[in-house]
Amino acid sequence: MKSIRIISPSGVIEPSYIDGAHARLRAWGYKVSEGAHARNAYGRFAGTDEERLSDLIDALNDPTVDIILCSRGGYGLQRIIDRVPPITKPIIGFSDITALHQLSAFSHQPSVHGIMCKHITTLPEESEPIQAMKKLLSGETPEYRWTAHPLNRKGNASAPIIGGNLSVLYGLQGTPYGLASVISNFK
Repeated sequence: MKSIRIISPSGVIEPSYIDGAHARLRAWGYKVSEGAHARNAYGRFAGTDEERLSDLIDALNDPTVDIILCSRGGYGLQRIIDRVPPITKPIIGFSDITALHQLSAFSHQPSVHGIMCKHITTLPEESEPIQAMKKLLSGETPEYRWTAHPLNRKGNASAPIIGGNLSVLYGLQGTPYGLASVISNFK
């Protein structure tokens, strides 16, 4: 049985969303735990920088954790990103969690720019985001297809997909976590 750890490395979250995500993920057959500080509030953040960093490092180091689900984004990761060790497990989240996706790309570790606790709790079971998350967690590789533009040349391509929240990616430019640094790591 896969184990998912919920952490809150950014903004403070309404605890009922963590509860709802716990319930739905358990119903899908996953073992679910949460970081010691996942429900904390320190101003706009889910705990102090040290508490949020501690939960992330604990999840990365815990051999019983297979997947790390960020409870929410917002703002806060940029304050601690320079102290995060290499990412060794899949990370799921969006918004400022994009900073962790950049670190994941450095480690050639797949990560998912995907839904977090609020959406896992509130979206209907049959919704596309929930169904996509279920497939992904069960090990199905996502497939992306686009309609060809008339000026495109036919062919196939295979490459890592790197991206995320454009505002966060822009804010990381010129730092060791910017796209140029990540892309050069793949050469």
